[in-house]
Amino acid sequence: MKNIIWALLALFCVFIAHDSNAADKKAVLKKQKIEQNKSVKWHSDLNSALKEAQATQRQILLLATGSDWCPPCMNLEKKVLSHKDFAKLANENLVLLKADFPRRRAQSESEKSAAQEIVKKYSVEGFPTVYLLTPDGKVLDKKVGFGGKSDPESYLKRFKGFKKK
Repeated sequence: MKNIIWALLALFCVFIAHDSNAADKKAVLKKQKIEQNKSVKWHSDLNSALKEAQATQRQILLLATGSDWCPPCMNLEKKVLSHKDFAKLANENLVLLKADFPRRRAQSESEKSAAQEIVKKYSVEGFPTVYLLTPDGKVLDKKVGFGGKSDPESYLKRFKGFKKK
């Protein structure tokens, strides 16, 4: 009986150690994703995005999203927008603008009103909607939905008028 108890205790310890190791790996991956997301700057205000785009002569990628409740939005974020290759392409070629409508995450009144202004100006009808804009805010192309698998460069090449420097 003692041997069975010791064997069960040993299995329990192995299980706990394995579970702890998996949690550590998840924490590292989450930290890496946060670091990747910090490497790109998303504007939430249309005017500040327009100013930067005009100063740098870069196009604007506008994302209208429900970041914490919309499955296609979360899929786009996971597969394209949080990818290090997207960060590189965006930093070299684009000004990023996000109109986010979260349900579970708190948002300041200024962020809410800025997002509502963007949605109204560009007639967003669903999430995610991604626009490619000229530096002065004119629409070059628009994509509604995510559409599944795609790497960052292929995703951006689907937009008519996308210029890569």
